[in-house]
Amino acid sequence: MDLAFDRVELFNAFSKRTYVASGGKVENNIGYTVPRGEELDWMRNCKFVISYENRVYPGYITEKPYQAWLAGAIPIYAAHRSVLGNIDREAVVFGPDFESHEAIVDHVMSLVQDERAYCQIWEKNLHVDPDKNYPVLQAQIRDRLMEIVDEKIES
Repeated sequence: MDLAFDRVELFNAFSKRTYVASGGKVENNIGYTVPRGEELDWMRNCKFVISYENRVYPGYITEKPYQAWLAGAIPIYAAHRSVLGNIDREAVVFGPDFESHEAIVDHVMSLVQDERAYCQIWEKNLHVDPDKNYPVLQAQIRDRLMEIVDEKIES
């Protein structure tokens, strides 16, 4: 299944209701293409980011939901349902849970109006497994590096 076309259709459904900035090559409406490596800085201005995968394969996850989440936006995400073993459904607006693009737009517009509901999603960790959250991984890497340094000093 190809979600790239769905992503464009969702963009168009949103555009009928509100302004949606598009800084990529497709449906660009900001006057320039956001340079590679600057996507996170650009997304920091967004409350939501359409983060549909290009294709649907079991377990297939790219940078798309992570970029949006790391930038502080809520990913509007679509992928194979098997990714929900890794991605917390409550930390994203999961497109396949809705009957239509209009239903997604309605839901997102209601979140824009309801700050409390928005914040309940925004505060969630993206990963289901707490061992895969950034602070845990950072501590594990730091601990391992210290072990390596200690081993080198002792030898």
